Amino acid sequence: MSRTALIITAVLALFLAFNVITVWALLRFHPRRKWIVIALATIGNVMWCFFPLLNARTDVSRAIRAIFGPPWFAWLCFAMVYSVFIALVALVMRRRSRIRIASRLFLWITLVALVAGIYGALVPLRVEHVPSR
Repeated sequence: MSRTALIITAVLALFLAFNVITVWALLRFHPRRKWIVIALATIGNVMWCFFPLLNARTDVSRAIRAIFGPPWFAWLCFAMVYSVFIALVALVMRRRSRIRIASRLFLWITLVALVAGIYGALVPLRVEHVPSR
């Protein structure tokens, strides 16, 4: 196996592990939100199906990258941070009810940060012109 194939395999295995841990933890600690978790995980991972086409410089590959790229990137960032967070919380807190509360707090903070980030990106900045001497 070449070195490049080995690195790609290791990275894919790492991303798969983050996805599995995140989906498992979300389904375990928030079972009533099962359809939301499955929908977000599905939308966030659709991009993997199109990876062989992404290097082609066609209109279809550009559209696929534009449509599925941002949710894919956002889901992977969330999955990495959430899985590390939930693992650390599980090491510190042994009771499932406390882990659920920590998970809910993390999700609310993430949601508030998402709304604040979207607001900051969409609302134009106020620019003041300062006269110079």
